[in-house]
Amino acid sequence: TDCYVNNGKPECCLDDSSECPKEEQPCNVVSSTPSPTSVPVPLLGADYCTYSPDTDCYVNNGKPECCLDDSSECPKEEQPCNVVSSTPSPTSVPVPLLGADYCTYSPDTDCYVNN
Repeated sequence: TDCYVNNGKPECCLDDSSECPKEEQPCNVVSSTPSPTSVPVPLLGADYCTYSPDTDCYVNNGKPECCLDDSSECPKEEQPCNVVSSTPSPTSVPVPLLGADYCTYSPDTDCYVNN
């Protein structure tokens, strides 16, 4: 519809009694405003700028600076984290898997006196 008045096709395509020329006919729509151009949208997960934010790694909304600045391109390799932590992050203590050893079995009061 941006180029031809009749459903976006040249007249010859809509008239079975005439044959279309080999070369496509020029547009017959006169527009005073240019049609909007589509801006390519990056595929989510295709590069590190489309990953979900990582606020533990990047100060600025969880993204590297280059991802937030349209005037610059990001390097192919993801930039290193820029979060500086003054306190060490806590390490998780492994929780024993129930049933993995005899200390996680249910109590056996017939065998052991304490408990």
